[in-house]
Amino acid sequence: MYHLRKVSALGPALLFLTALAGCMKGKTETSPNPEPIPATASRASQPGGEPKKPPVDLTKAKPDFTLTAEQFYADVRREPQKYQGKLIELSGLIACFATVVENQELTWWGIALGRNTTGGGVFATVYFPRAGPPPWTRVCPGQTVKVRGTHRSGNRIEDAPHLEDAVLVEAGPSPAVVISAEQLAKEYGQDMERTTRRYALKPLLIEGDIIDTRGYIVLKGDGKIHVACSGFGAGGMPKEPLKVGQRVTVLVLSWNGFRGGPDRAGEAEECYVVEVIKRKG
Repeated sequence: MYHLRKVSALGPALLFLTALAGCMKGKTETSPNPEPIPATASRASQPGGEPKKPPVDLTKAKPDFTLTAEQFYADVRREPQKYQGKLIELSGLIACFATVVENQELTWWGIALGRNTTGGGVFATVYFPRAGPPPWTRVCPGQTVKVRGTHRSGNRIEDAPHLEDAVLVEAGPSPAVVISAEQLAKEYGQDMERTTRRYALKPLLIEGDIIDTRGYIVLKGDGKIHVACSGFGAGGMPKEPLKVGQRVTVLVLSWNGFRGGPDRAGEAEECYVVEVIKRKG
């Protein structure tokens, strides 16, 4: 089962993630310089059953080809064998996260590079090793990145070429708005419409204390108004169940202020837990 829905085969491959999205715009708030996601083998063997060579540090390896994601999308169709098994460096905009679920297990996670975050088309999908950190702990849709990975034929998603065992080399400024659950709830309680307009169509990086895990993950807000995370993307929840009293940072790709109420500051969907914060002492 793939968490991708094919929309069209014309122009750039229009692929959208049903368990995630992140296709939205927002102003730049932070400029992280991420540590590279380590490149380690994510399969026991290559197609054909041949054992893989020991993994190398792709951040220091010289790529065979350096292109934009759009250039790669166009050229790989003209000369597919040209890139077979080659180390490719791609640069482009993250349209959304990409995940693959097989037999109810998350087997691949990565990013889709595309024209924009609002459905303009996907040029390439880039998968990182599952042994490394999830991509949402490093980057966000709407962010420009540079990645390296190996292209192989027999892609799972035929409309968009992909790279495997990739590594994140560089990341530009993040469009995510950093805000606490307390501040979001306070602003929402003061002026719901203004707050909704302010944060609509923007990814939010929300930090807060968990006060309820029954159904929704609810973060403590201001007074009686709290922030509820009602839907999580594939892989967006940590393996260990979240508990009341923990403090977390959550990347929210879809926040709708009009779905709120007297005790809830809107509704947060397409959520990804970025960090469970360790308390001092």
